[in-house]
Formats: sequence, structure tokens, C-alpha cells
Amino acid sequence: MNTKLLLPIIAMTIIPVVYADTVTVTSQDYVDNVMNTKQNKIAATSGDRVVTYSTTAGQTGSRAILDDLSGTTTTDMNLATAMAAGDAVFSKNQQVLNIGAPNVLTYYGNNITWGALTATPIYNNTVNTFSNGLVDAATLNTAMTVAANNEMVCSEYAPGMPETDANCMLWEINTAATNPLNTTAYLPANVNGTSYCYKSHNGNNNSSGKCSTTMYNAFNKGDWGTVFSYGTVTGISVCSDIEPSIKWDYDDGESQWTKYLSYQVSTNQSGVQSQYDAWVSGGRSATPVGGYCYCKLTNPSVSAARWVFRISYSVSDCANLCTYYCTNAVRTDAEFRGAVFGAQ
Repeated sequence: MNTKLLLPIIAMTIIPVVYADTVTVTSQDYVDNVMNTKQNKIAATSGDRVVTYSTTAGQTGSRAILDDLSGTTTTDMNLATAMAAGDAVFSKNQQVLNIGAPNVLTYYGNNITWGALTATPIYNNTVNTFSNGLVDAATLNTAMTVAANNEMVCSEYAPGMPETDANCMLWEINTAATNPLNTTAYLPANVNGTSYCYKSHNGNNNSSGKCSTTMYNAFNKGDWGTVFSYGTVTGISVCSDIEPSIKWDYDDGESQWTKYLSYQVSTNQSGVQSQYDAWVSGGRSATPVGGYCYCKLTNPSVSAARWVFRISYSVSDCANLCTYYCTNAVRTDAEFRGAVFGAQ
């Protein structure tokens, strides 16, 4: 009998070992195709940006890194540098500090001018006399008492008796009663102007036809006027060598420069006024003493009107552009307008 030996067949699998330093050669096209299935390519952009991602796998985006928050809105999704955020907060703080008393802090805003600060004055017949102002209860009560007491006037007293209210025989309505809350100006800081005109310090860049011809012809060098729906306001300007007090000194390692807060009320009112008076008495020279441009409201006459800094330039540029920047900023910028009008 033949005997057969049965042996089990063992299947062997050879597993190649790939070491970390093994170099595998492939084509760029293969790598690109594989990566395209894993994640979107990061598109090239300009400026400083950070890469962001969403809840959708492989989807990327980016946000700009802003070093200046001017013109941004409350819905802006970009990122701010620490310096930009600090400047924005400092600017708002200075606006609050720049508002004089008595005032109530108010604001208005839209997608362009979010958070713009203005102020509504509390009625004070020696400081802010705006017809759009607020009034405290004590002042209003006094005014109402004065108004009521002047509603009627005695036209005939009892013969031989002192002329007092108790001895009045015939009363009549007083048609000549004075306003118990006198106002001299209606200047809402949140209303933009419609047009303007001016005459520069050096006689150039005059703008006529945008306001009353009579008013424009009466202007001297340095005078400006802004037209509003409720009327026209006029003012003066000066190119001074008095440096504004609120400033930032920048040094980014490559360049250095100084930036001044545009709508700050000068802390040296008498100094700026003296330089303006000297410039006028000296014949309004086309070459002023400095490059710091200041603006001031003159009509309507408001006792709270002060010199407000607008911008810094070289002396020649200030002589050419200061008056324009005064009137245009009054026309378009509520923050600057409020400071010039004396409501801040």
C-alpha cells in the first residue's frame, strides 16, 4: 500500500518595510491632484492677512490685519493690531475729554461713521445758547414763571395807588413779551452741509458759486463759509506754529512720524488768537508763521466758539489748503463740526 504524506500549504505574504528616510519619487502633478482632493489652495492676496477655516472640511478663507480702524464698521470681520485698537480707543477717549460742560454726550452712526460722537448742550445763557439744546428743570421752571408773569400786562392802575399787580384795574395781553430762554444759534452738529466757499491764505484755490456771492465777495484771505439746510455759517482760519497737544509718535522700525488728533480744541486759545490777530494786522501774508491749521466759527456769534485744530502741513501747503480743509470738514465731519460749533 502506498502511503501519501499530506503537508499543509502555508501562504506567505511579504510585507515591505518602508523606512522614514526612504525617498519615493513621484510627479508634481500627482501631488497636486492628491492635495486638491484634501484642501483648497490658499489664494494669493495682497497685504497682511491671516488664514481662516470654516466648519466645511477643506474650506479656507482669510481676514485682513488692520493697522488703522478709520472707516471700518460695526460689521467688519477683519482683525485689528493692538496699535490700531489702542488708537481707536484713545481717539474716542479724547473726544469725550474734548467735550466741554455743560453738555450731554450723544452719538450717531451708520455703516460709515459708526460711533461718531457729538454733544447736545444744556441750556446756559452765558455759554451754549443753541435752540436745539436741552434745559434742566430749574431753568425751565424759572423760564415758565417769567413767561406766565409776562403773559398779561397792566394797562391801568387804581388812582393814587402803587403800580403793583394787586392794584391793577385793567389787564391786557402782552404782545411784546421777550423770549424767556434766549437763543442765538441753531447749530445741530449731526447735520451735514451742502456746499462751501473760502479764500485761502495765499489767495489761491478760491471757490465761488457754491455759496452767496455777496458773502463770498466779502471774504478776506483765511475766511470760509459752509451752507446748511438751516442757513450758512462762516469762520476764520490760521496757519500757526503752535503744536497741538494731543498727538501720537509712531516708530515702526523703518520710519517715524507724528499724527495729531484732527478735531482737538487748542489748549492755547490766546496764543492761536494772537497769531491770527498778528497775521491780520500784518496784511494777511501769503507766508504764515507755521503749518498747523486751526479753524474757528465767527458767524453766528457763539461765545463757546474756539480754535480747533484740523491738520498739519508744511507752511506753504497750509497757506494753500488750510481754509479749504476748515470749511470742508465743517461740511462733512460731525466730530469736527461739533467742536467748531462749540457744542463740544
